[in-house]
Amino acid sequence: MTTFANNLIIGIASGMTFGLVALGFVLVYRATGIVNFTQGSFVAIGGMLAARLATGAKLPAVEVLLLCMLAVGLVSLLVAMICVVAQKTGGTLRALLVTVGLSIAFEGVLLAFFGDNPVSLGSPVGNKTLHLGSILVLPQQVLIVVIVLAIVGLTQWFLGRTIYGMGMRASASNPIAARLSSIPVLKTTLAAFVIAGILAGLAGDLITPMTAMAYSSDTTWTINGFSAAIIAGLVDPIGAIAGGLVLGVVETLIGAYVSSSYETAVAMVVMLAILVLRPRGLFSWSAR
Repeated sequence: MTTFANNLIIGIASGMTFGLVALGFVLVYRATGIVNFTQGSFVAIGGMLAARLATGAKLPAVEVLLLCMLAVGLVSLLVAMICVVAQKTGGTLRALLVTVGLSIAFEGVLLAFFGDNPVSLGSPVGNKTLHLGSILVLPQQVLIVVIVLAIVGLTQWFLGRTIYGMGMRASASNPIAARLSSIPVLKTTLAAFVIAGILAGLAGDLITPMTAMAYSSDTTWTINGFSAAIIAGLVDPIGAIAGGLVLGVVETLIGAYVSSSYETAVAMVVMLAILVLRPRGLFSWSAR
């Protein structure tokens, strides 16, 4: 029972980071109608850059975090501008295909800049294990849960209670009407991509102390983040976190009790099952 509880905690921490990546998918989709498949690349960029800054430049943890979020935000702004042009000239499908191509290109860039060796960094909150009875909890796991819960609360408030968040939603549902209502559609599109990139950079920085990051990790993060977003119907921030938790716990238990080689397959199976059985997502009724 203790082993199961420990695995459950690992799964919750992993699931929270999956949910953070899924939240980026949700934000971009709600604002633009585009599924951004570079989201996993942003996680890999954030994680590998954090390791380089922490071990090479010897920067403090807070500076590393802020620089990673800024750098990934700038990269996502570049992706956004490319996608805006692609969507304007060829529609949403072309923009989606552009993100697929860019994700492949980013993998090559990461290989060239960081090499093919997986990297990791120390936890900013230390590695002293916390004991809850016989259950073991790492401070980094607690940090991940606290930060992700705070972010999803802010995101839900932003989308539902602020004029800028409602403008993002209006821009996606009807761009022409949004423009007629003086909503800056281009700015909301760029903002959605940048916020999603910052969240992915944050996810990379948070998870790298627990899981080594490699140039090819983007594929795994894209699959898990997109699968979690599909569970949420690609529209619900809270559902994105819930979807990430489902995937994180299930994958961890499968890896612990069956084989770790099936973890990515689990995400694919869950995503396909949701697409077939409930295309609008498990939490579509709660989206606003």
